[in-house]
Amino acid sequence: MLLIHDLTKCTIPFIDQLFVYDMLRAYLLIICNPEVRHEIANIMEKLDNVVNVDIINGPYDLVVEIIFDTMEDLKEKVQHQINNIDRLMSTLTLIRSEDV
Repeated sequence: MLLIHDLTKCTIPFIDQLFVYDMLRAYLLIICNPEVRHEIANIMEKLDNVVNVDIINGPYDLVVEIIFDTMEDLKEKVQHQINNIDRLMSTLTLIRSEDV
C-alpha cells in the first residue's frame, strides 16, 4: 500500500503552525562587524518575537524576522531592545506590505 503524504504540511513554516497568522511581521536588515555576526545572531535568536535569524553575505550581515501585535510594539522592540545591542552598526526595518 502506497501512502501519499500531504507535502503542504512539510512546507508550512513552524511559526505559522503556532497560529500567529494575525500577527504583523517585519524583517530587519542588520549591519554589524563581520567578526561578531554569529554572536549577534545568537543574541537575536533569544529575543521574544524573533521568528528567524539568517547570517547573509552582501551589504547586510543579518536578516531577522520578527512578529508583533502593533506598530508601536515593533517600534519599542527595535528602538529599545535591538538598537541597543553592542556592536550593531545599522538596522533597516522592512514591514511586510500586507501589514501596512
